Amino acid sequence: MQAQAAKRNSEVRSATVTHRAGMAFAAALSTQPAALQLIDEPMGIAWVAREVAQAAASTATRVLSKAADMEGGSRCPTDCEAIACAWLRLAVVISAQQEGQACPFVLILHVVQSDGIDAFSVPDGTLVLSEDFVRRRQLDDAQLAFVLAHEASHVLLEHERQALTAALSLLPRNVSRTVDDIYVEFGFNISVLRLRQPVMHQAEHEANEVGLQLAALAGYEPSIQPLLNSEWVVLSQVEH
Repeated sequence: MQAQAAKRNSEVRSATVTHRAGMAFAAALSTQPAALQLIDEPMGIAWVAREVAQAAASTATRVLSKAADMEGGSRCPTDCEAIACAWLRLAVVISAQQEGQACPFVLILHVVQSDGIDAFSVPDGTLVLSEDFVRRRQLDDAQLAFVLAHEASHVLLEHERQALTAALSLLPRNVSRTVDDIYVEFGFNISVLRLRQPVMHQAEHEANEVGLQLAALAGYEPSIQPLLNSEWVVLSQVEH
């Protein structure tokens, strides 16, 4: 029994930290190889992941700060145990999917109390989940795992970076542009903004597909997920 426990501890090292906007769970680090490789590093897209992450990081900071102000010190009163369990099971799979990558993502899940947030992810690896959303939708363990895996898939597949690259393709090529420059284009260039919509719509479907597989690899029953799938596409389009 002790030998088995030691083996498990050597295979999975997890970290749990508190955050002023609720609870934050850091993804576990696993030395186990992926049973099925779902994530390949993208090719032919502009910038590097770090540049996109830095440009988008303020989004998570702003949302978490606002959630902290609304919560008044609340600390995930009812569903934290189920959320943590689902996240740590997924984290092993997520880590294995990044085995061998030069710059793997560090995914951290923040659980907040907010009726204005469902779930979303940011390219820097920040995932945000509202416990109010979990209660309101009455998510069971498998559905909760799918929601988390869906959001993690956006980060792992670098969907924001892909959308930014697609926008860049519409602009004159003789001008060097930063990630922030493209976000400015989203604010006033209707052609670029229209292109973003189908690109992100496709990203939602891809995150559904990969998220379903990640949850299945973590041991969650995949057959019930299509019941949530079509509804989650609509929810995610609002968030992203």
